Amino acid sequence: MCIRDSPIGSLWLVATITYVLIRRKFHGARGLIIPAAAIAAFAVVHWYLANIATFEVNWPNKAFFYFNGADQLDVYGSRYQWISLISVGIFLVWLFQECFHWKQYSAVRKPLCVTAELYTVAFCITALLPEDLRLHPNSSWIGLVVYRITLVSAILALAALGNLNPRGWATAALTTCAAAFFLFLYQDTGERNRLEANVEAITAQLPYGTRVISNLEPAPDSRIIFIEHVVDRACIAHCFVYSNYEPSSQQFRVHVLPGSPVVTSSAGDSQEMGSGNYVVQESDPPLKSIYQCVPGDLTKVCIRDIPVGATTAAPEPPDDNDQ
Repeated sequence: MCIRDSPIGSLWLVATITYVLIRRKFHGARGLIIPAAAIAAFAVVHWYLANIATFEVNWPNKAFFYFNGADQLDVYGSRYQWISLISVGIFLVWLFQECFHWKQYSAVRKPLCVTAELYTVAFCITALLPEDLRLHPNSSWIGLVVYRITLVSAILALAALGNLNPRGWATAALTTCAAAFFLFLYQDTGERNRLEANVEAITAQLPYGTRVISNLEPAPDSRIIFIEHVVDRACIAHCFVYSNYEPSSQQFRVHVLPGSPVVTSSAGDSQEMGSGNYVVQESDPPLKSIYQCVPGDLTKVCIRDIPVGATTAAPEPPDDNDQ
């Protein structure tokens, strides 16, 4: 959830505690007023952002039911989606089976209802939220809101799952899904490790203080899209990532003043540099670009100088001798 640089976790904790305390004061059908009011409040926020807000708002490009919490399993590619779909199917069948024995579980009925209600509220709120928004053209984006907050739905779904009666078939099926998930994760993180090792090797050769721009691209179907941060780590004690968005956003511990030779002071320029649309100016320091240069292998990287007047976009795939 990126607790380090996002208040989502703390806000969720406070909101959940407040919700539960208020909910306890209402019983029976009257209690439904609370979840309905919470969902209605966010429906108003959704309407405002979609119809009245003058700042930039981006909405998720997938159907709302995709963000049910199981999407947190869709890490690096489409094969993870099969795991999440199968896991959801197992949970639904398990829950349906337990409904036939509902009277036998009076001890867990209340906590199951509480977690199920919290999950429903979280799921509906997530469906109403934008993915990204930017309050001012020169400010940084508040991004990946939905992709982050579905972790809340995932946690609540697991809490509900913990209240179900253990079933041998469900345990075996979920264990198989977990084994496949961690096998895929091992393979894919190994590829990312090779990418980071190659970036570390190429930055280690740079003179201290070199300014670089990361133009690394993720796999087309990967959920992890900001892989350019491997350059940030590799540059420690070697170089400066001139396009780093954190200082210019003024939202992190390290801020930057206009004219800094270390990092751009413009949030807009930072975004354009990373996307490859920025045109290098004479006032910019000498810049180098780190990019993937072997078609079909995202772990192989090259480095090039970016001349004044050129864009920061990665060049077309080079010939074999252009390294």
